[in-house]
Amino acid sequence: MLVWLALLLGAAGGAAGGAGDEARGPHCTSPLCHLQGVSLNEYVFNIDGSNESVSVEWVPGEYLAVRCARDVAGGAAAMPALPPAAAAPRAALAACAAPAPALRRLRLPPPPRLALLALPAAPLDAAYFAGLEAVGELRLSAAPPAAPPLLPGALAALPSLHTLRTDGVRVQLDALPAALRVLSVRGGGGGGVRAGWGAARAALRRLVLAPVGDAAGLGGAPSLQVLELESVSALWAGALPALENVTLRGLAGVRGGELAGSARLRALRVEGGAAGSLPARWLAGLPALRSVLLRRLPLRALPADLLTDSPALQVLEVSRCSLQALPPALLRGQARLAELLLDHNNITYLDPEVFSGTSSLVSLSLTHNALSSLSFLARLPALRRLRADDNPLGDTCGDQLSCEPTTLLYEII
Repeated sequence: MLVWLALLLGAAGGAAGGAGDEARGPHCTSPLCHLQGVSLNEYVFNIDGSNESVSVEWVPGEYLAVRCARDVAGGAAAMPALPPAAAAPRAALAACAAPAPALRRLRLPPPPRLALLALPAAPLDAAYFAGLEAVGELRLSAAPPAAPPLLPGALAALPSLHTLRTDGVRVQLDALPAALRVLSVRGGGGGGVRAGWGAARAALRRLVLAPVGDAAGLGGAPSLQVLELESVSALWAGALPALENVTLRGLAGVRGGELAGSARLRALRVEGGAAGSLPARWLAGLPALRSVLLRRLPLRALPADLLTDSPALQVLEVSRCSLQALPPALLRGQARLAELLLDHNNITYLDPEVFSGTSSLVSLSLTHNALSSLSFLARLPALRRLRADDNPLGDTCGDQLSCEPTTLLYEII
């Protein structure tokens, strides 16, 4: 809620205002415009008796945020204006019918970073984006049930565009410009990714699709480094040679071989979904892999050779996955593994052989399992931190452990 300072409701709330008003911030230049109040950097106007107010948040040299009244065109002559020579590197326009006329009326050149929010349901075509040639980062957002489609060629008039983020806008991947380096599509996808999915894949470095559905056609993006997918029914088949960071949420299943062509992969996160098993050697042969996080998957077990020939691993988490045990050979060769998290599983026993190759492990978390013994600790010479609360351990504190019973955090001394 805005806390208004009562000012300018009388004579100053009329038409143009004086030169002082113009120099200070957003102001009226028409007798149909009335300044209703100011709070910090936010100015609220009424335009020609509209049922909705127009708000303008303005920090000179930093940003502009405008919420238009739905019954007043953003470029209407009665709209307020900014001081002369105003500039801002980023701006957000909400519920403004057309962005370029609204910016012209505000006396603000199109900024490098622009967000267009509360979009109507009407299709977004090239005419809608005309006059925004200087925009490099664009965000498009629509609240349900609007879901406007972004028509093919609509962004062709934005030669500087390198980053596109959409929320609630229907987007065709094969109709996007080739110069995009960052693409995030939330709430407007789910139709899958076709093979050879368009010119945008050539330069793309970061891709977020939520939901995505069938991602089988996603391969073949030679420069893609960061990939985030939600509600994934099938993973990609082609190689992604530059891939470094992958996040998968809501994974239905894994065929195997998806990561074989991603030798630069450093971090993998898989959260949620119905995938009940992982293929043998799914993460094998990934020499740069540093971090693997598997969460909320009904796995119950892991293949013994899951991590074979991935010697750089430093962090492994498998939590809330209904694990009952670990294969004795799972961590073989993981001499650099420093942190292992196995919280919220059903593990009753850990074979000491599991830790035979983990000479660098310094942190182990086993909370919320069914362990009755910590007999494997003798295999962990570098261990300095152990979390084992919510296990039926009884009295396991000996000369090797100093116990903190209030937190059940054991520090090795």
